[in-house]
This record gives sequence, structure tokens and C-alpha cells, in this order.
Amino acid sequence: MKKIMNQGKRSLPQVDYVTILIILVFLAMALGVFFYYRNRLNMIQEELRQTGFQVEKKTGKMTANL
Repeated sequence: MKKIMNQGKRSLPQVDYVTILIILVFLAMALGVFFYYRNRLNMIQEELRQTGFQVEKKTGKMTANL
């Protein structure tokens, strides 16, 4: 009888630490890629601004100043 009661209490199964570690590494890589490309995009927009392109901050639309 006690065995049946204890089985019902545990709602989450035991997750091994390797799975948690893999998920954390994957999330860290995804965040790293996101920030790397966001920084790269800002650098490209800054270069275009210096060469005479106008880049709108919100939409990212470009207009040339000729």
C-alpha cells in the first residue's frame, strides 16, 4: 500500500544531470549566437551610416544620401 502512495506523489521524473547540462549548453550557445549577430548587425549599420547611408533605428530600412 505504501509503495502505491509514494508513486503518486512524485510528479516529475528524475532527470539526469547530463540532460540538464546539454540543455544549458545549448541555451548558452543560442544566446551567444544571438548577441554575436546582433552586435555584428549594429557594426554593419554603423559602417553604412559613415559611408552615407541612413539606417532607421526601429525598422532597419536604408535610404541613401546621394
